[in-house]
Amino acid sequence: TVDEKKIWEELKNNKYFKLKPLNTEYNLSCKVGKYWVGGRLDAFMAEEQNEEGKHSGKFVILDYKTGQIPQNPQEDFQTIVYLLCADRYLTKKDGYNSLKFVYLGLKNNQEAEIELSEKLKNKYEEKTVSICKNIDFALNSTVFLKNEKCSNCEYYNICK
Repeated sequence: TVDEKKIWEELKNNKYFKLKPLNTEYNLSCKVGKYWVGGRLDAFMAEEQNEEGKHSGKFVILDYKTGQIPQNPQEDFQTIVYLLCADRYLTKKDGYNSLKFVYLGLKNNQEAEIELSEKLKNKYEEKTVSICKNIDFALNSTVFLKNEKCSNCEYYNICK
């Protein structure tokens, strides 16, 4: 369609889209505290190598949004999980110089960039463990009644 062509043209001219793709639809997971978290990255990109053939060590996770990007992208759980997983992955490989998560709003041509710092990583780890503890509590406590008769509910397999 005309609208899709416009989105495609804008995307082709986007500075992040021009980076070197390392992987697309890439499943990545990591352990934070005693909990495993993960997701599927839309695109995992890197800056090109320099003249000597050495990698710059700068990586970018791209997340394409056909709707709106999150109102507070730095605090969005997807941002947190993807950056933590990519950090663990890159640290185990050869390390890195910078790691960014970038939301690309396809319909409105908006961008939101979050660069992972040590301070932000520590904050993300604490928040992830806290959220996972709350999920653990909800699943394993008797505070929340579990209804065995709601098999049409999307959470049925978790509750039963």
